[in-house]
Amino acid sequence: MPRLTLRRLIVVLLGLVGPFAAQCGPGYKPIAREGQVELPDGNRVFYRLVGGGIDTLVAIPGGPAWSSRYLEEALLPLARSHALLLYDPPGRGRSSAMPADRLSMAGDVAALEAVRAHFGIGAMKLLGHHYGAGVALLYATLHPARVERVIFASPMPRQSSFVWRLALARSDSAALTRYQRAAADRLTDPMRFCRSFWGWDLSPAEEVEPQVVRRLAPLICDATPDRLRERDSLSRSIMRTNPGWQWADSLARLDRPALVIVGSRTPVLATLAESWALPATDARLLRLEGSSWFPWVDHPGTWISGVDRFLSGQWPDSALIVREPPQAAADTLRGT
Repeated sequence: MPRLTLRRLIVVLLGLVGPFAAQCGPGYKPIAREGQVELPDGNRVFYRLVGGGIDTLVAIPGGPAWSSRYLEEALLPLARSHALLLYDPPGRGRSSAMPADRLSMAGDVAALEAVRAHFGIGAMKLLGHHYGAGVALLYATLHPARVERVIFASPMPRQSSFVWRLALARSDSAALTRYQRAAADRLTDPMRFCRSFWGWDLSPAEEVEPQVVRRLAPLICDATPDRLRERDSLSRSIMRTNPGWQWADSLARLDRPALVIVGSRTPVLATLAESWALPATDARLLRLEGSSWFPWVDHPGTWISGVDRFLSGQWPDSALIVREPPQAAADTLRGT
């Protein structure tokens, strides 16, 4: 009989809690466990295991310098029937500090594997948001047998050249002016700066919708002043480790069910997200009204029901197969 380790006991207990929790009322507060996973290099990543059920969803945050806290709120209703495993990538959030020049997308892929191995998960269900979608995709192509299905939520541009085209598409000049005038606050008052301008971490396709910025600021800016000050340099350093990225080939090799979810508020971002669904062999697109980067803010019920249905092995009713890019996306891909 296999030895029942503490780790496996926790997973078993969470599985027992899941069916009971699903019957609880609106006041239900899921069980949460926190801890750290040690990486091969001795550094540690912080994790939270929330809720319980018959499966586990592993969520990867974006930024790429953000912690996972904002995703926990976005996914929390799923904790009634699924275990949610959220972690802060190396050097970010509540994980141990690391020099910026030691962080990379390849390192983030390796950290995801360390998290999977730590919990003894066979084939994961993954959700990657923004930059995290790139990490999820690279992991799935390197370790296809260890991924069951994957969600790309508001994925980053599919290739590096799109970033320059997005930079040319800036249209909110008033927001740009406010950002430039407040830039000095990044060092002197990093919390104030973050709460007002965290959406610029997604540059060149910033999130400047006031409702979204105010709604998510307490979660995305939940960090020490030093961590907030270093986010910009961490992001630049991480992105420099993967210059000229091009996900089309990786998406074409992806042989697991994939759901791309995006909001429609920014047409160019919505159409670029469709380009993630096009090359994959078994992918569909779920397009929601509202924020292109954070669709759960405007339509939390539709977001949760779509993710839950996909995790259960079915496609959301309104998810579409993308057979060819619409004209707007085709123009963007050509750079016209």
